[in-house]
Amino acid sequence: MGSASPDGLSIAALRPVQALPGEGHPFERLSALLAASTDAVAGIDAPFSVPRSHALNPRALWERVAALPSAGRPFAQGQALVECLAVGPDSRGRKLLRACESHWSKQGLNPRSTLWNGVRPGAPFAVACMTLLHRHPGPVWPFKREGRGALLVEAYPAAQLRTWSLNPHGYGGAGAQAREARAAIAHALVRRHGLQVSDDALRLCIASPDALDAVLCAYGAKALAEGRHPRRLPPSARTEGWVVVDSEPGRERTPAPPAAPACDERLVDLATEQAVRRAFDRVFAALGAETP
Repeated sequence: MGSASPDGLSIAALRPVQALPGEGHPFERLSALLAASTDAVAGIDAPFSVPRSHALNPRALWERVAALPSAGRPFAQGQALVECLAVGPDSRGRKLLRACESHWSKQGLNPRSTLWNGVRPGAPFAVACMTLLHRHPGPVWPFKREGRGALLVEAYPAAQLRTWSLNPHGYGGAGAQAREARAAIAHALVRRHGLQVSDDALRLCIASPDALDAVLCAYGAKALAEGRHPRRLPPSARTEGWVVVDSEPGRERTPAPPAAPACDERLVDLATEQAVRRAFDRVFAALGAETP
């Protein structure tokens, strides 16, 4: 959770969904938090819809997805979405991209397909997110303006990094190189993109790719909250959704100069000051004057 200002982004707390307060499944606690956060904008790193060729009405799609058999879980499995929308010769689904995903694919990124449940599946994320959207009583950009709760917006951390010419590859692993990549990203956010975090939160961003992704998603939410989101969307975005990134260019932050000492603030300790004054007294006495 954090707050935005013209100077940047201040992160007050970073915690996994499993650590949210309340009872029940973490998904239920997340849903309750978003419903109660009436003055917030939340960036979510998950697809809000599927390609237009497979669904023309996003709200009807969310309702359909939320009703899929879930075997006691808060949402269905990815394979259930594939069997519902993308039946074909390959039981794992179809590697189709939405217009916004195609856009970022052309920028060198590798977005997951919402209708694919094989290697690097996107279907499980799509099912969970669309179930959340169906339950959410508040607005969802760009589909739904009315309601009470946080304003939800789709974010894509790798797209945010690409927008700011930061390396979007190789930071998600557990090894030393991935950790170094996260450290470079985190320090760039602090130095050039106004990120204000505690030392503990900064260390968490370096240790956990999920924590760093959460911060990157917050920049998309910040852009929407400040009215810097895309205004002219392709027609498909009305049914497929669109990713919001913060396109504000970075600027190097220079450290503030040290504050001038107050008038009554001593530059040296009292004993040294008295010794200096006695030395000046002797000099001025020899000249027939006194120190002030």
